[in-house]
Amino acid sequence: ALRRFEAEGRQPGDLPLVQWAGETALLNIQQAFLGICLAVDRPFLGPFIRHVVAPLARLFPMGKGPSDELGTRVADILQRQGEQRERLTQGLFLEGKGIERLEKAFSTTLISQPILERIAAASREGQLPRGNPKDLLDEALAGFIIRPEEADAVLAAEAARRAALAVDTFSPDEYRRSGDPIQPPDPLGEEDPEFAELHLL
Repeated sequence: ALRRFEAEGRQPGDLPLVQWAGETALLNIQQAFLGICLAVDRPFLGPFIRHVVAPLARLFPMGKGPSDELGTRVADILQRQGEQRERLTQGLFLEGKGIERLEKAFSTTLISQPILERIAAASREGQLPRGNPKDLLDEALAGFIIRPEEADAVLAAEAARRAALAVDTFSPDEYRRSGDPIQPPDPLGEEDPEFAELHLL
């Protein structure tokens, strides 16, 4: 994280990410050190490390992990579309239906958010009835608060969100077949082809 921060010219916006990575690494070191302390099983040395060194390590930790405030700042950076997110995710392999659906939901939600905020503001000001902005699209259209293409953008974002949250469905037969155990090879007969493939790997 530090090397990348230096290589990319010490971008000020990346500081929360570097801090989060550093504090997480220190927490992992702390947990690994405590694990080593608890695993020492030698006469005299083991009890000393477990009962003296390990408690002292807990009192003076190398890392406590990132704070919730820092985690919120990092999440905000990663959820904001723009040059920084593009730079951070450059080169990531995103092929696959699940990732594609998630990215589509992310981008369409960012487009629809200001529209929904406008509907919510109109609802607070009494121009629209109270309720979920997504349920007030028709009223917002009728009151000329949003344009038809903006209503379409909100509907597209909601459809993309539902598609990203949807889970795969299986018929009972498909589900039962997916749980069939692989039979071990018969020592007196022909080897199961699935096991033959496993042996080749």
